[in-house]
Order: sequence, then C-alpha cells, then structure tokens
Amino acid sequence: MMIFASMWGTLASQGTPGEIYRVCTTVGNPLDPNGDGFISTTTSGFPIVLNDESDDFEGDGWNVVWHLDGEPTSDTETGGTCNATEIVDNPNTNQHAAYFRLVDPDSDPTNRNEQFIIRMRIAKNPQGAYGYSMLIDTDLLFGSTGADADPNATSGNPGFELEIIYGSGNQGGVGLYDIDGTTSGTALVEYNSGERDQRSYAKYSNCGGDPVFIDFYVDMSSFPADINATTPLRLVFASSSSPASALGGSASDIGGVDDGMYPDDDLAFTTLVENTPLSSLETGALPTNECNDPAACNYDAAATTDTNCVYPTTWYADTDGDGAGDPLTSQSACEQPTGYVSVAGDQCPSDADKTEPGLCGCANVDTDVDSDGVCDDSDLCTDVTACNFDDVSNVSCTYAATWYADSDSDGVGDTNDSVESCTQPAGYVAGPGDQCPTDGNKLLPGDCGCGTADVDSDSDGVSDCNDNCTDTNACNYDDAGNGTCVFPTTWYADTDSDGFGDPNNSLDACTQPAGYVADDSDNCDGDAAKTDPGTCGCGTVDADVDGDSVADCNDNCTDTSANNYNDESNAACAYDSPATSGTETADLVTACNGETKEIDLDDLHNFGAGATYGISQNTAGFATASITGSTLELDFSGTGLGTDTVVVSVVTEGTDFLRIPIAEYAYPVRTSAIHVDVASSPSAMDGALFIDFDNTYEGAITVHLLPAGTLQLNNGVVSVPHARYHIAGFSNVKGCYNPEPATNDTPGASSPAQVHVPCERCTH
Repeated sequence: MMIFASMWGTLASQGTPGEIYRVCTTVGNPLDPNGDGFISTTTSGFPIVLNDESDDFEGDGWNVVWHLDGEPTSDTETGGTCNATEIVDNPNTNQHAAYFRLVDPDSDPTNRNEQFIIRMRIAKNPQGAYGYSMLIDTDLLFGSTGADADPNATSGNPGFELEIIYGSGNQGGVGLYDIDGTTSGTALVEYNSGERDQRSYAKYSNCGGDPVFIDFYVDMSSFPADINATTPLRLVFASSSSPASALGGSASDIGGVDDGMYPDDDLAFTTLVENTPLSSLETGALPTNECNDPAACNYDAAATTDTNCVYPTTWYADTDGDGAGDPLTSQSACEQPTGYVSVAGDQCPSDADKTEPGLCGCANVDTDVDSDGVCDDSDLCTDVTACNFDDVSNVSCTYAATWYADSDSDGVGDTNDSVESCTQPAGYVAGPGDQCPTDGNKLLPGDCGCGTADVDSDSDGVSDCNDNCTDTNACNYDDAGNGTCVFPTTWYADTDSDGFGDPNNSLDACTQPAGYVADDSDNCDGDAAKTDPGTCGCGTVDADVDGDSVADCNDNCTDTSANNYNDESNAACAYDSPATSGTETADLVTACNGETKEIDLDDLHNFGAGATYGISQNTAGFATASITGSTLELDFSGTGLGTDTVVVSVVTEGTDFLRIPIAEYAYPVRTSAIHVDVASSPSAMDGALFIDFDNTYEGAITVHLLPAGTLQLNNGVVSVPHARYHIAGFSNVKGCYNPEPATNDTPGASSPAQVHVPCERCTH
C-alpha cells in the first residue's frame, strides 16, 4: 500500500478531484468549455488510475510550463509551507506544477482572436489576498550581462516584458501588464474578481493536504500588437503573498526551481529563463535540434549539443487493463507499446476482479457486503446504519438528520416534535425554534399569537404586533407594505397656475390635489396678470405703457425719452450720450427702496469753484433727480428698483459734465414663518432658528436681536446663548434695514417679534 501511495500521490479530501468549486461568471468562458462544473472529461472527476490530471483535462492542447528542477515543498520565501502560495508538483512526474492552453476559434494563430489560459497547481485553497503570475520574456534577451543581456533589465526585473496576474480576495481579479524595464507595470487590461478566473480540486500534490488548480485567462487581442500565438516566448510562473506582481523581490514561490538555492529572486529568474526552451502559446515547446546522442529518441546527427535530448520511457505491462502496470514486467521504448502503460504499481496484475490496483483480490476473494458494487476493501462506507452504506458513488458515510414538525407551514419547526431521517419528510423542516407551532395566525414564529388572537386593526394584512404603522391619521396606516407612518402634506391653492400657492388657502392631503402646489409664497394668487408671484398686480391691472411685453411693475425702462424704452430685452434705459469733453464720473450713490439722498455737487468734481448746475440726463422710472443751487436731490420713491446714471451739466468757464451712477436696492422681506427647532435637551447644541427671505442679493441676511447677547461662530454656525430675544429687524448686504415683521417691501413701524432660542446653537 505504501508503494501505491507514493506512486499515486495524495487525493484532495475536501471535494471530488476535477470539480470546480469557484466558478467563472463570464458567460461562455473557456475555463469550463462544456459548462458541466468539472475540468475533467466527466462529471465523476478524474479517474482513480491516472498518471497526471492533464491526461484527463477537458479541452485540447494543454502544455506543461517548463521546470528547471522538480518543484520542492518548503521553499516559499513568504506565506508558509504547503500553504496558499506554495506551488506544488505532481509527485508522479516531479513537474506539472503549471499548464497553459490556447483556445483558437478559427485555427488561425496569427489573427490574435485567441484566449490564453493558465492553470497552476497550488497546495491549498487561497482564503485571502494572494498573487499568481505568469511572467513572459518576449524579446529573448535576459539579465544584465552576457551576449543576450536585456538593455531594459533592472533590479527586481531582470528582463520580463509582460506579466499576467491573478489576485485572489475580494479586491482581486485578472490583469495583463506591460512590465518592460520596471517592477510596477502599466495595465493593458484588467478584470474584476470572478470574471476571468476559476478554482477546482486537484488530484495530486507533493505537499499532501488539499491541492487546488487556479485557472485564469486573457485575450490575445490584449497583448502588444507585435505578439501573436506563434511568437517564440519564454514563460515562468510564480506566486506572491499579496495580489500584485511577483517582481521586485515580492515572489513567494518561483515555479520549477528550488528558491532556497538562490540568494535573491533576480538570480533565480535569470538561471531559470536562460535554461528555459522556447515556447509558443500555440504549440508549447518549440522543436529543437540540440540532441546529438544516438541513444536518444530525438537524435539528430546535425546537432552540436545534447541539451534537449528525449530518452526512451519505461513502460509496464497492463495484463488486466486497469491502467496500472506490473512493476515486474517492463520494457523501454520511445513510443507506448500496445498493452503497456507508463505507471507501475499493480500488485496483482492478473486479478481482473479487483476494483483498484492491488487494493483487494490478489488471490483473495473480494467481498461486497452492501452490494453497492464497491469491494469492501475499497468501500468508504459499510456501516449499515448510514444513509449511503450501499451507495455506488463510494463516499464517506452520511447519517440521518433531525427534522422538526412544521404544522403551520411557517418554515420553522416545533422543537418538541422531531424525527430522524436521511431525507426531509413532508411537513418537516431542518430548523427548530417555533414557540407556538399550531398557531396559523402568527406572522413570524413566536412573534405574536401563541394562544392570543392576532389583531389587525387597520386590515392591512399585517398583525398589529408587527405593524410599523397603525395611526389612522397616517396616509399609509392600512398599507400592506408595512412602512413607517407617512402623514399628509400641506398643499396651497394655485388659482392662477403660476406654480406658487396662496398661503391663506390650503388643505392637507396625502397626494397632491389638482390645482394645488407645495409652495405658499404667492401673495396675490387670484391675479393671473402678474408676471411673478406677488411682484405686481394683486388686484391692480398690470400696465404695459410702452408695449414691449414687459409689465410696467417689472419694466426696467418706461421713460419714453430713452432709446430703448420699448425694448423687450428689458434693459435699463439708455440715452444719447451727452458731450464727453471734460466729463468726470462720481462714485456710485446707493439707496434703499424709497429713500431720498441729498448731495453737494461742489464736493464731487474738479472743474473749479462757483459752478452752476443743471440736469443734462435724468433717471428713468425708479428715481428722479433735481437740483437746487449746488444741492442734487435724488428721490428713490418711484416705482420699481434699478441702476442708472444721472448726468449733470457743470458750467464754469465752459460746460463740462459730471456722471453720477446710482443704484436702488430692496429691503429684505421675510417670506416664511419663524420656525424654531426645539433642542433635544436644555444643554444640547441641536436646536435651530430658520427664516426664509427675498432680496438677499446673493449674500447673508443680518438678524438684529434685542438684547444683542454674545454671538459665537463655531464651524460656520452662529451660536447665541439660551434666552428669549426680540427680533428688531433684518438688513441685507446692501445695507437696507427692514424692521420685524418685515413681510412687506416697504418698511413700517412694528413691534419686534419675540422668539425663544431653545439652545445655544441657533443658525441665523
């Protein structure tokens, strides 16, 4: 038996050898050509008698990646012995640690439409983030010295041009990288985890344990344009302890060499590559004439060396045709003779009754007590109490499970009513835990019911004890979706269909009623003639005296003397420019809506003393200008707001002109109620004061509090001490002050609003 074990290696114990346990998600992927969930030719896995798994791989054209030496165990630089980065051999062959295959859909190896598949044998399933690389030398130059030195060789990468990496773990995946002259590389293509990779159970390992195959692939079309399936290459495979490159000293295990014999990765890579025969992705190892030994099968008289000689194989007689040969009857030959196999190990070669070579028989009568077609010596289960004692599939014994009665069919069983059975009986489930198994009214096992009648007060099909909304005022109190309560929204009548509602005409509803909107800022909802909600109209007919389709209350120019008084673009009035000789421009004069300004013209110019003044160009619409002596009076009580220029004639020795730009701004108008969010506790910093305004001019509104208190700014939030305050009024960035309540465009005297600030963190 020990001889047999050493010949056949160690079977993987966690699953059927050949079975795929982590699938590739890409539809039609070439890693499982027939989609049967196995990399073997059948769904029963690899045969019991098999020299190497590649003899039974699904798909044609598998090639072995070349080894310089047998792949030893315990030669990992990181990651531990016989672990997830340990590359392992088939102990029957002392190689077969990695394979590759090219899938060519049209048998044209030059058109780059093929898929390149890599299969690596690893000692243990990677349960974490690791890297598995195929390194490729494409220019056949390598190392930093010698006739074939690579001019791009660098520390950490002595000459590889390409690297294909599969990274395990949630953030892993498959990628092809240009690494010429570097250890970091540039991605030519990358795929997410599961798109281009799969894992399956291997049959053999020189580490024992549970070996696996890791498969991954890339398209030839992703390779540089000068490389196709026939290009001579040199291939080296390696692993690393992170899902990244094996270069730069990061290799955990370099395939086909004993890593412990080399002081660094660069020397190991160089020794391996310089001894690696050329391959193409289409055919594997390329033919060579380097064998001048007449005893070799591939003797070539023209060859100058014997570095690539292939010698006769020892073949063993297989009299009973079970795939294993008689170690005492053998012959050497370059080709396999009829009736002979390459594997020895049959201890009773003439006993056709045995189920496996030498396992039973051998002049002993084979017994099969459970009549399952498996010899008792080989049967993994002969316990008659097991569910599968007579199962021909020959797996380890499995025993009856405990099943629990599910009288009310809620999926959870009665802890006190169970049976033992190999298969699930009708009316029974695997999980116990139902506290009231005969109560068909309950919604969840034991949540409610249990002898108490379930109540569904809103008839939504959800028992009250599980209902997330039973408030009859809620919109969804009888909704079977069982969401949290949602309450009606306040909607405002929009009589004139301008999208803004009447704050004095509202109703509450769960859905938007016809003719109602969510906005409540229309102060003259019945006036369809207005241009903006509440801007003008409000019971007064809008006029358009200049016929420019702009209502007068919004018209920036209604002065008939202006050049553009009836221009639909609604720009400020423009006039014929007075003479520009000697013209000066004064600073901008600003006013709030309705103010009057007086300006001493003698202080505004440099034309000399004793001047007389006249209005050369007056304002239009929103303000008027007049002159008494040297005093210019600007009256901003006209209709509307705007900007303009007053031009004053200045007569000293001659006539000059003074341009005075003016601008009128509106007072801030509060458009919402004053809302105060109450703090969650007296000392909490989560209460807030919210007020909405018009006429903010893209800037902040200042709230004037009495008493002023102590204001603090913390992280952009204004904080005031917990107290009661009066809001005296508001001012905008233009300086226009409007006393509280400030709900009209024109300021008026009023009593300040009293507001209780409920915390020390209220936003203004």
